[in-house]
Amino acid sequence: MSKLTGLRTNSPATPIPLPRWVQQAIYLALAYNSRLIRLPVHVHNQLLKIIKMRAQLTQRLGRYPTRIDMATGLGITMKEYQTLLDASESSKASGTHVAF
Repeated sequence: MSKLTGLRTNSPATPIPLPRWVQQAIYLALAYNSRLIRLPVHVHNQLLKIIKMRAQLTQRLGRYPTRIDMATGLGITMKEYQTLLDASESSKASGTHVAF
């Protein structure tokens, strides 16, 4: 007789995707609370896109992508890309302001 006989679980066999509004609430909460200095939500979303694009380009190119590769892949200018990288630095002084 198996040790698992008679055990019941309340979880389904396959994961159920969260509703879109729950996902949005989670992302918004992370954007608001994940940093000492809060970034605007659209900047936080762009930083998430940078992370995803970096992983895709690394896999596709077989090497770590350059800044030019990243900016081209995201469809933004080098200046915009550099501004996003500057905004993502957690060591920025609290008195500085990054304009978007």
